Amino acid sequence: MPPQRTQKTTEEPTSPPGTIKKRRRTTRACDGCHRRGVKCVKKEDATSCESCLSYDEPCTSIRPEQRRGPKVRKVRASTTPQDSPAPTSSLGWEVPQVAHSPAIPMLLEFYHQIIFPLHPIIFWPTFMRGVQAGEHLRSRPFCALVLSACAIASARLRQTGALFFHSDTFEAVPPSEELSEAFHQAASDAIWLRRDMIYTTDELRAALNLNITCIQKGCLTEMRFWLGAYSTMSAVMHFHDETLWPSDLTATERQGRRRLVLFAYQHSVYIAIITSTPLEIRERHINVHEPEDVDDEILLAVEEGAREASTIPDGKDSWMHGWNRATNLYRILEHAVDQLRNSQGTSPSTFTAPLITKTDTSVYTSLLSKLYNDLPPWARTFYDTTINPSWHIYNFQTVNILITMQNARIISTCSNGFTTEEGVAVAKELMDSLARVPQKYLVAINVPVYHQLAGIGGILGKYTTQAASYETLLGVRSVIEDMSSLLSRLQGLHTDSLSAIGRAHTTLVRYATEVDLFIP
Repeated sequence: MPPQRTQKTTEEPTSPPGTIKKRRRTTRACDGCHRRGVKCVKKEDATSCESCLSYDEPCTSIRPEQRRGPKVRKVRASTTPQDSPAPTSSLGWEVPQVAHSPAIPMLLEFYHQIIFPLHPIIFWPTFMRGVQAGEHLRSRPFCALVLSACAIASARLRQTGALFFHSDTFEAVPPSEELSEAFHQAASDAIWLRRDMIYTTDELRAALNLNITCIQKGCLTEMRFWLGAYSTMSAVMHFHDETLWPSDLTATERQGRRRLVLFAYQHSVYIAIITSTPLEIRERHINVHEPEDVDDEILLAVEEGAREASTIPDGKDSWMHGWNRATNLYRILEHAVDQLRNSQGTSPSTFTAPLITKTDTSVYTSLLSKLYNDLPPWARTFYDTTINPSWHIYNFQTVNILITMQNARIISTCSNGFTTEEGVAVAKELMDSLARVPQKYLVAINVPVYHQLAGIGGILGKYTTQAASYETLLGVRSVIEDMSSLLSRLQGLHTDSLSAIGRAHTTLVRYATEVDLFIP
């Protein structure tokens, strides 16, 4: 009968007495097992899994349930198909919103005029062709490079203002703090540090740009991270050895790589000095030739056949000649810093002490004198840029050579047989030289100059002892006061307050106070 059939179909099958109920693994782990990363096993009629019972915890499943399978890529409603190119890798890279910012062309022009002269890691003509073709909206590495350039340009522009920015197309308007941070974050996100990745030169350039950005902002911990990231990617690519580069590189690509390697070397020495940290890259670690003393446009014209190589003017007439001479100064600095640290006896072991060779100070002096005497006339003076704005890039090289050479003289003087009198004399020469530099260039170079001044003041303060003469102590005090005064004047030229100046100023005041303790 129907009632009986209904009763039979609704009855649950019963297990014989004494049988053990089977355990089963649930298709979705409880919250506790999910958190502990263990199997979630329950008996059929149990209200708690065995793991939660053993931990005496409630067995719950209240966390949100996630969708299985590949993630659905989100598409912004405001973008058009041509603005949202297909991902460029299997990881599904998506173009960041800030890559569409209308401020990018102006910031890149600012980068070219203010940042590029001392950091020529980008081959500018081909770089701008890529930007104009929208390559940064299709290529993750190139997008990282463009956004990293905008990150340092926006940070510097906010601190210095337009200065001597010249453009018939753009007005140098400092971007908001939010936009500057967005460039920085998006560029950071676009560099993927993975052991199974094949890196590109654009990512190496982007890492160094972010390193400079961190110096500008005073983020020294992140600064060390990006220098380490560059070192890691460079090692994976065998980028430090020119003999291992692809054989089909064009002339411009090879020159661009050489600049990139040697700038990373310069920057590594600089960071080791201002932060008293180990040197990431050493001269003997790299095997690349010096870049040609040729402007970007001339080199590109020769490569494309629009100009004969025989028509290239004397290399000493190019601003790249000055940049290459600065590289040689950093080579001297590297060895001077090594000897300075060796003379301090900072090594925890004296076992290798006999292997450390000391070089007489006269060797450094001879090398520096020879380098200075070989400089072309334009590298020893400053041009009036109101007559010809293209002279800016030459003036930048002159400032860089002047400050780096004086820094090398002070450190080499301290490295072997240092006397406070010698240090004071060199430091006074530095201050006299800086007095000849148009202040707007010191402001334009910005934070790196402030760190160098604080570092020189630190060396004088550290090596000044009570045994020094009264006149020498007054000389040290006077030099440190001059450096502090210079920083105060530079701070007044800024549109925004700059914490780096404050930190450098505080450092100099501390050293001056320490010297005061020795003055009777």
